[in-house]
Amino acid sequence: MRKNLLNIKNYILEHKFISLIVLIVIIVIVYWIIKSSSSATGPSYIIRQVKRDTIVNSVSGSGQVSAQSQVDLKTKAAGDITYLNVKVGQEVKPWTYLAQIDSGDAAYNLESAQIAYDDLVTIDPNDLQKAEDNLTDANKEIETAYDQAEISILNNSSDLADSLETLSSLLDGYLSDSKTGLSSTEKDYIKNVSEQYYLADKALKAFSKKYRTITDKSDHNTIESLISDLKSISTLTLQASKSAKETVVYLRDREDDSSTADADYATVNSLVNSVNSIVADLSSVSDDIITGSRNLKDTQTALADLQDGPDVLDLRSQELALKQKKDALADYSVVAPFAGIIASVADINVGDNVSSGTTIATLITKQKIAEISLNEIDAAKIQVGQKANLTFDAFEGLNIVGTVSEINLIGTVSQGVVSYTVKISFDTQDDRIKAGMSVSTSIITEAKIDVLTVPNSAIKSQGEIYYVEIPGATATDLPIQQTVTIGMSNDTMTEIISGLTEGDLIITKTTIGTAVQTATAKTPSISNILGGGGNRMAR
Repeated sequence: MRKNLLNIKNYILEHKFISLIVLIVIIVIVYWIIKSSSSATGPSYIIRQVKRDTIVNSVSGSGQVSAQSQVDLKTKAAGDITYLNVKVGQEVKPWTYLAQIDSGDAAYNLESAQIAYDDLVTIDPNDLQKAEDNLTDANKEIETAYDQAEISILNNSSDLADSLETLSSLLDGYLSDSKTGLSSTEKDYIKNVSEQYYLADKALKAFSKKYRTITDKSDHNTIESLISDLKSISTLTLQASKSAKETVVYLRDREDDSSTADADYATVNSLVNSVNSIVADLSSVSDDIITGSRNLKDTQTALADLQDGPDVLDLRSQELALKQKKDALADYSVVAPFAGIIASVADINVGDNVSSGTTIATLITKQKIAEISLNEIDAAKIQVGQKANLTFDAFEGLNIVGTVSEINLIGTVSQGVVSYTVKISFDTQDDRIKAGMSVSTSIITEAKIDVLTVPNSAIKSQGEIYYVEIPGATATDLPIQQTVTIGMSNDTMTEIISGLTEGDLIITKTTIGTAVQTATAKTPSISNILGGGGNRMAR
């Protein structure tokens, strides 16, 4: 070792110029290394520009594909299958006729109900003509009754006048209260007859004055009033005549010579019979008017009812009965309630006897939906109408945009975890996707397009104040703190509402011993999803 050092010393002394140059080079290298090491201890920054971008929040979940609607096509009646037209994979339109059960009795019942309904709502021309004829006859009948009443008024008023004249003659003759030798009782008998006579005579005279105002154009009410008045007068006259008869009998029984009394008795007896006939005739005329009026009203009502059609309640009852029979007949047919595809078919053939509720086939819609399960926290962020991106394990790279169509309002609990089923309808249908396939989805819960954004790492805070750091004017200047107002944020970026403008430089990260860097980042666009024009999603 010592020998080597002596050799180096001798070489330097012998080659002084070369040795000086080597020494200077070594000193420069050492100085550069020391200076570089000193620079590496200072801060360095990763810088990026503030830019406009799209910011999205989403909820992810997985589940299975199912048909939008599915129904088992079942029989609603029992009997023999007479027609069957279903096969797996068959496409059907709404209300396509698929199966028929023997419906003989139901068809007969419907036909009977239809006939009864038609009979109720249809006016038979013969019935209408008969009702019109009945009304014509009733009008003739009532007019005849009133004409007869006018004749009766004329004849009976004259006959009553004659009867009262006869009664007056009796009061002036045999029943005169001026006769000698009358007892007080006999006088009372005669007085009673006289008083009844004067009541009837007075009423007839008043009637005669009233009757003189009657013409051929007098209305029915006037005629009815006259008949009623004349009946009352005839009753008074009859009562006076009966009293006169009783008085004649009473006086005759107390006379020794009854020859005069016998003649007056015959007169008064005939008088009673005559007035009885008047009373009977007037009653008959009055009854004819009452009967004719009632018959006219009934025929008018019958014609009006026939012309107006059936009673509302009767019509409603028959309509319900007809609908019931139609529904009963429809139960013997199996039809498709909506457009779709026959997914499965039961082992049933024409001629087989089936009971009510037998499944003929299963029908599903061509439209598919995704049914996913979300926990209660994620489900609280979901609303009907939100857009979603759907991917499928069976088809790599296939993305379909969907829309949240239904959220189950009642959660299910499993091992203490509450979950809710969310249904997502496909905006576009793909025939490759089948019910039961696995599906993953990202539902966009919030999105803002074309807003100022910065990486989350750039946001700093002091209390409730948010700020970012802006590089100084030179590399040796310290960063400047810029207060900002932030908005929406997700896992990677934050929206800037105020404090920065597009293109501003900000510090996203501070490092030691590296060069100053400028970084940019890209966020995938979701305008195709939010606008419904594509099939890829940005997260």
